[in-house]
Amino acid sequence: MITVGVGPEDVQTFDVHEDLLKRHSEFFRAALSRDWKEKEERCVKLPEDDPETFKLFVPFAYTGKVFSARENDFRQNEYGTGHTDREYRRISTAWELADKVASTSFKDALVNTLVAKVTRTARYPMGMQDTIYPVSQAQAGIRKLLVDIAVQYGSGLTRTFLPKKGPSAHSWLISHSRSPRSR
Repeated sequence: MITVGVGPEDVQTFDVHEDLLKRHSEFFRAALSRDWKEKEERCVKLPEDDPETFKLFVPFAYTGKVFSARENDFRQNEYGTGHTDREYRRISTAWELADKVASTSFKDALVNTLVAKVTRTARYPMGMQDTIYPVSQAQAGIRKLLVDIAVQYGSGLTRTFLPKKGPSAHSWLISHSRSPRSR
């Protein structure tokens, strides 16, 4: 077993089987296979990450499934202007973690979860682009997926997603299908 300490303060610890960590993450494979202190101490620290996000990774490592839905995820936002779905935020932050620990299998499972949710609800994953774009590469499949979803549900985007003043749906799609460096 490997102890993974997650969080900047009030560190939460998770005991996870080493072979599962190494199977699902290049980061953990490197940290636990080389002559690093993590291998010797049997402890990996992730001080910049959120324990709630890591709670999605642990069951995934054991089951291959993402359990991101929670009761009361979908409700009116604090401004009273629309609705917010917190599951999309959890999927976004989990994708960030998957990218950080180099877990292609977790990323794939998160994309499958996202596609299933969008297909089931027919709602655009509001806010995901703001989380995913800064941390993903220009050719990342998740970016292409978000643009595809935006095109599919585009009429709703112009009403609820885009600012009242600012880019048209077309210019938003063009700018967000490019690398952040090229904007």
